[in-house]
Amino acid sequence: VIMPAYDYPKTLSSEELAVYHASQFRFGGAIDMVGWRIQTPAVHADGVFEAELVWQAHKPIWTMLVLSAKLYDDAGVLLSEVTRYPGNGSLATDTWEPGIYLEILEMPLAEPLGDDSHRAIWLDISLYPRWTPDKPLAVFHGDGSRIGSTLRLGPTKLRGANDSLEGLTPVPYLFGDALALRSLAAERDGDQLLIESGWRAEAAPTADLQISLQIRGAGNHVVAQADGPLANGRLPTSLWEPGDEFVDRRIIPLPEQVEGELTVYLCLYELGNLQRWPVLLEDGSSASELVLGEIASEDARFAPLW
Repeated sequence: VIMPAYDYPKTLSSEELAVYHASQFRFGGAIDMVGWRIQTPAVHADGVFEAELVWQAHKPIWTMLVLSAKLYDDAGVLLSEVTRYPGNGSLATDTWEPGIYLEILEMPLAEPLGDDSHRAIWLDISLYPRWTPDKPLAVFHGDGSRIGSTLRLGPTKLRGANDSLEGLTPVPYLFGDALALRSLAAERDGDQLLIESGWRAEAAPTADLQISLQIRGAGNHVVAQADGPLANGRLPTSLWEPGDEFVDRRIIPLPEQVEGELTVYLCLYELGNLQRWPVLLEDGSSASELVLGEIASEDARFAPLW
């Protein structure tokens, strides 16, 4: 009798596992993802996204599971997908022995992609029984709390074109040692103020930054505010590379009644600890925020200071 020979996916030792992002995600009660890493921190639109997943089977798996790996951009556009058995598609999971197995994903990006700007992309992972693709396994954290039916990993950067800074007034401010505020524009539209700011990465930022625009009145009291991820969240700043340029667009609601003059301020801060990044001013001094302009009490007209 000739027995079939199976090509097992590569197994990993605990020492080899140490180079991956440690994780503890359980898919159903059958299999865990105990590590992962994205091999391509940035990929071009005509490139190949590469990632590695580490699976652990604690006991025999009695079900033939199928892996679904899908790559999406921040607008929800599907860029690439892989469907196969886990462990590189070489062996059905109902023949796996207990152990740790490596999954290597190589996912060519689909064209055309439409939007050609820099943006974030995400890897969505799910497992489902071969005969019931509409019933993916539930995914849980290690503490037992449920995530859903899909695990999202990332983000990573899809390299594209810089935003155009044309039409904005050039300005010379540096935040931290990495982000230059290169240009500004402001326009009042009824009861709101639109502010556009153009940014350039002079070095790779080390944190994910938020932008805050505040309108303050007497006693430094905040009467209106607009906060959010820089560049409107299209790509976390920790993934920006030197030379990247983005335009951030913010709308601040104006107060119904202006009593006395109001001042508009801009600052950047780290979301994790709320620490502000210092800004280098034109006279060589530094401050925790930048004064953008004033709003007159008589007609609520915005007067920029750049």
